Amino acid sequence: MNLLVVNYEYPPLGGGGGVACEQVAVELAAMGHRVDVVTSLGPGTEPAEMRDGVHITRAKVWCRRGRQTASLPSMLTFVLSAIRAGKRLIGERRYDIVHVHFAVPSGPAGIRIGRAAKCPVVLSVHGGDLYDPSKRLSPHRCRPVGAVVRHVMRSADLVLAQSSNTAENARRYHRFKGRIEIVPLGIPPHRFEAVSRERFGLGEDEFVAVTIGRIVRRKGLSYLLDALAGAEIEGLKLMVVGDGPERANLARQAQALGLGDVVQFIGQVSDEEKFQLLSVADLFVMASLHEGFGIIFLEAMSEGLPMVATNVGGQTDFLTDEVNALLVPPEDSAALRDAVRRAAGDDGLRARMKENNLRDVKRFEIRRIAERHVELFEELIR
Repeated sequence: MNLLVVNYEYPPLGGGGGVACEQVAVELAAMGHRVDVVTSLGPGTEPAEMRDGVHITRAKVWCRRGRQTASLPSMLTFVLSAIRAGKRLIGERRYDIVHVHFAVPSGPAGIRIGRAAKCPVVLSVHGGDLYDPSKRLSPHRCRPVGAVVRHVMRSADLVLAQSSNTAENARRYHRFKGRIEIVPLGIPPHRFEAVSRERFGLGEDEFVAVTIGRIVRRKGLSYLLDALAGAEIEGLKLMVVGDGPERANLARQAQALGLGDVVQFIGQVSDEEKFQLLSVADLFVMASLHEGFGIIFLEAMSEGLPMVATNVGGQTDFLTDEVNALLVPPEDSAALRDAVRRAAGDDGLRARMKENNLRDVKRFEIRRIAERHVELFEELIR
């Protein structure tokens, strides 16, 4: 099968949506399928490369200055540049499926490429392209953007949602009445060199919590810092992994709250370092206002980490309160504080959550997820 993937963000650019796209693409290539990707050119990337069996074409965009966050000009210019890149590839080979990730900004380009290729178009919606409560221009409240999202969903031959929450938001906010298949994200096997806490300057007697993701408003880190300011947990350390536009503001907030010795901003790390941090931590915590799915939850589960997370978003498909996580309302620092304090003080609770997470994460092995994609693609081709 020849697959053409269109995604504005593809590693090393972007966040979890790009990572999820790459993981499926790499697995499909390993299964013997031809996978070409059209994405955007950004800092430190090349116009064309082959990586892990996937052929990557990066289209030029305007004003893409960072790897973690996008600019409006870069998203707008991606549409035309991606169409041009896609049509060049169509001239070289026949494709069986065009798979588009994110209704905006990738959607309009993917629909045009698919029609030019005369093959079915599959659209994967990831959550934030339908609903993001932290953004003024979120598609659910900005009519022009919402109109584009609705057009793209109705033009696709099949819509895939990564969670029941994402599917519900497509129905609720965008009145989509077509077929939606829920296909969760997956996690590939990972290997890393085992390290001690000393590698990260951590003591064996400290209680180490870790949070990982782009440092943007949607991640709710300001509420987490407020929560920890009054937690009174002996030996508490919070490792904040990732980068983004809110980092400087949060660093100032941490100092103002007296958390200068508690909170450590690690910045961007390699995949190996990420899993090393997860392996030495005691707790994974995520204070997001919303997650379409949250692939980082699977990564934390794979290391057996107990969790504190919010109770809205795609993670509620696989995180159950009191079973493998303590779930709290978003924007509620008091509830976050109570949950972190409880997890820190209850060894038995953490042990039960660890056991359940190591068991439950097996359902999300990347080969199973890739095989489900193939089943749906072949159905459309038939």
